[in-house]
Amino acid sequence: MSLETIIVNDENTFDVLIIGSGPAGLTAALYTSRAGFKTGFIERSTPGGKVTTLKNVTNFPGIDHISGSSLSLNFFKQAKTYGAKYLYGNVTRISKKMGYFSVSTQENDLWLAKVIIIATGVEDIKLDCPNAKNFEKIGISYCATCDGYLTKNKKVVVVGNNEEAISTSIFIASLAKQVTLVYLGKIENKDVLNNSKNTITIKENVKINNVYGSSFKLEGITLINEKGSEKINCDFIFVNLGVTPAVSFLSEFKEIINSEGIIETNENKQTKINGIYAVGDVSKTLNRQIITAANDGAIAGISVVEYLNLFKK
Repeated sequence: MSLETIIVNDENTFDVLIIGSGPAGLTAALYTSRAGFKTGFIERSTPGGKVTTLKNVTNFPGIDHISGSSLSLNFFKQAKTYGAKYLYGNVTRISKKMGYFSVSTQENDLWLAKVIIIATGVEDIKLDCPNAKNFEKIGISYCATCDGYLTKNKKVVVVGNNEEAISTSIFIASLAKQVTLVYLGKIENKDVLNNSKNTITIKENVKINNVYGSSFKLEGITLINEKGSEKINCDFIFVNLGVTPAVSFLSEFKEIINSEGIIETNENKQTKINGIYAVGDVSKTLNRQIITAANDGAIAGISVVEYLNLFKK
């Protein structure tokens, strides 16, 4: 199907297309759809993003306590109330032709828009060793806040190379029976770990050789160093290797991505390319919180409305 045919087919053409549907993306959809602009948001997974995995949210203003899935559903319903359309797809490419941004997906869909808002967030850097993928969700977790409650009286390994791994170890130690921190490097300051109320065993300067277990249960992890190998029995592994922005589909607009892989924007969340905005964790932010993501979405939504209104005059 040609681009010209798609433009004629109004069903596939939008004023605003938002890639991603976490708090930032859905808030932006709320603002642009309320202003009367045809808005679609594209999601390859569950609408709501990582918030859907949170058991409890207690720091969102005006709401004392709510599950992440319920809060995400509220965001989703509110955006749709004002006409924003949910589009399923895994975006693989964005380009610009004939004054429109074209968005292609792995599912072979093609949508067009005057404005693009990127709200794809970040992806966890995965544990790179044999069998690791087989134990995701049945023992290997990338979110201690989400799954920490499952570790009561369990043996836990925390794997990482950053401050988050250290703070995760302290948090899990308050819940689990036994915690081993496998640090892929040298810990410069162990005081915070030594002062923890519960004992944390530290393994430094090691590499992960394997994880092992049965078909339905993680049983342990194998470490190697210059002295040899060591097996550590455990029920859970929490991985903290950092994150990487989800921007692989932006190969034709690399100029908006900085050396850290983050999309650079101005105070209105607009990039160097007119008509492309970025919000939430995929853009530069000091704090990754639900409320700050929603704030980005509101700023971008208002900015996009002003941008589109210029073409009406």
